[in-house]
Amino acid sequence: MLWLKPYVAATPSSSCKLRLLLPSAYYVNPVLPLSGSDSAPHSLTSKTQSRQPVPAGVYTQPFATQLVILALQEAIERGVIEEHEVTQERLEQFLSRSGRCFYKLPDPVAEGPHKIVLERKGETIPTSIKSADGCFEVGLSRPTAPIFSLRWLS
Repeated sequence: MLWLKPYVAATPSSSCKLRLLLPSAYYVNPVLPLSGSDSAPHSLTSKTQSRQPVPAGVYTQPFATQLVILALQEAIERGVIEEHEVTQERLEQFLSRSGRCFYKLPDPVAEGPHKIVLERKGETIPTSIKSADGCFEVGLSRPTAPIFSLRWLS
């Protein structure tokens, strides 16, 4: 079993780690590869203005699916994987079903047809997001990267 939690450090040069890890995670174990996201954000100031060591990771949760797709697209462009290897079935397994199986949660199919639609609409990842009161700002992985827009079908 392989569990991938996207690790992307604060500097652009170290962001290649996710791009190198993801294709391997997607294929190393076709039975139970898992995807995860960094859902415990550090403030942007701790990444950019602190004299302390930079906290590892960047908050990826709001764009986790799009970052996985982006990494797979880049792997196809670099010749690491072939386009026909990226299937809806493998993506569903990697992004949803394997994690639920590992944590012994109900299969999403049994709960109803919860599906997403990914569309190219010119969306990009913002540089950061702020709390509702504006007091807490979190930097995001791959800012300005073009990504698919995601919406849920009910």
